[in-house]
Amino acid sequence: MNERRIRFPKTILFVCTGNTCRSVMAQGLFHKMLKDRGKKDIKLASAGTGALPGMKPPREVEDVLGEEGIDVSQHEATRLTTDLIEKADLILAMDRCHQQTILEMSSRASEKTFLLEEFISCAGDEFPGIPDPIGESLDTYREIFGKIKRCLEELLKKVDWYLSALTGRDYHG
Repeated sequence: MNERRIRFPKTILFVCTGNTCRSVMAQGLFHKMLKDRGKKDIKLASAGTGALPGMKPPREVEDVLGEEGIDVSQHEATRLTTDLIEKADLILAMDRCHQQTILEMSSRASEKTFLLEEFISCAGDEFPGIPDPIGESLDTYREIFGKIKRCLEELLKKVDWYLSALTGRDYHG
């Protein structure tokens, strides 16, 4: 990870293109992970750089998340705004195009905007981004979800570590 200074995030924003697939999967799963651990002090949001407000996730997203006990049937796409960027403490983009759009929208976002893979370093030295599964098979959605899940498991470890360091108590589960 580069030398940007990071503080403990109270609000995490996940960003993709349409806010119907990748960012929805990330927000839904991380919400469940935090809830399962009793962590209630982190707010999550998601948005899309090209979202059509009100659009619903495709059936494949509902199916894949449903397999994990996560219901996103009430989710409606939200377009990324400067206000969302400014309110977030940590912004995790799915690919470089999203990251660039965020930085173009807000000059103050540079210290808190990362690729999801970059922030948790789950892709080795290269950060190719998480591909958009839109229009692909259910198996492709599962594959993308698996990649997001591995990243979020590492993100949860960072949250646990930070809370442990901050309070001197064990937050590992």
